[in-house]
Amino acid sequence: MFAIAMVPGERVCENIKKTWNIVYKYYGINFISSNSGLPHITLISGLHEKKKEEIINSIRSSISSIKSIKLCSKGLGVFLIETPLVYLRWKNNKQLIELRNILLNNLVKNQLVDKNSNSDWIAKTTICFKDLSYEDNFTNIILTIKGMFTEDFNEEVERLVLIRYQDSEKEKVIEEFSLKNN
Repeated sequence: MFAIAMVPGERVCENIKKTWNIVYKYYGINFISSNSGLPHITLISGLHEKKKEEIINSIRSSISSIKSIKLCSKGLGVFLIETPLVYLRWKNNKQLIELRNILLNNLVKNQLVDKNSNSDWIAKTTICFKDLSYEDNFTNIILTIKGMFTEDFNEEVERLVLIRYQDSEKEKVIEEFSLKNN
């Protein structure tokens, strides 16, 4: 399967990678850092690999007039599900919502994705998932991660990526799309 994602600016990526290293070093948590090629914000997922060229063309036509997107983080969030998911929150803004809607509408129009399959979307960058549990230092882990994000980030996003993901393999960037060259 494929997903379309935004890559946050360098400061955010470096801070998330540093956080991944610390939670691995002190708590042995590394599922996301080991399986995700880079910190990102997934915009649309569930795209079928056999439609790769149509997906790439749809992305290119969708972003042809978009130069960059400004994003601001808004602290951390936790989904309290079977295995907790800790993430960096992003404020929804007009540019972000418009970009996602343009991409989604073009993909739906070209029958490359079902609009309903992407309805529970939230702008986030996952920090920990799957190997984090409610036992084993959960509070200490949350406080460690919180200590790594003492300020909000204002970032300019200049690229999108098409990522291949499968349960048994590391995510892989298949294609990159620059916004700054538009």
